Amino acid sequence: MNTMNCAPKKYIGLKQTKGITLIELIITMAMVAILIGYGLPRLTGSSQNSRLTAAINSLSGDFAFARSEAVTRAVTVRVVSNAGNDWSNGWIVETVPAVGLPVTIRTTPGMATNLLLTGDAGNLTYNSDGTQTAGLLTFTACKTGDVTPHGRELRVIATGRVKLVTGAGCP
Repeated sequence: MNTMNCAPKKYIGLKQTKGITLIELIITMAMVAILIGYGLPRLTGSSQNSRLTAAINSLSGDFAFARSEAVTRAVTVRVVSNAGNDWSNGWIVETVPAVGLPVTIRTTPGMATNLLLTGDAGNLTYNSDGTQTAGLLTFTACKTGDVTPHGRELRVIATGRVKLVTGAGCP
């Protein structure tokens, strides 16, 4: 029987190294830096879009809530901005009774400082049948100082229904 030597071969004159070389480390770090430089601006834009969407969805949700409360309670319900046509500082939802003072049923705080939320009017009033009194109203959410079509727009028609439009131009 022929037996073969199963011992591992030894390399003569070559050392077996463990770890990575300095050049491999530099190349890897350069690749990571390129990927971060490419991805970070996109991440920032995505975060801004999320804040714009959250702001306009919050306003839309409160409009839907006010309309629902107007019909459910059979009273007039009003959504009022805290600062005129600038809705960025927050708003309140209140009932408007025939006699007596308005009753606040929901308060929404202001938005992030770099967002601008504006509207055609400083308030929106829903009648007890769910219609609103002002005709077509438009509300726009934009990044402060942005003049590109990256905004969000909310349109409220006379029947009280709300329509969201993305890619709206910012003032």
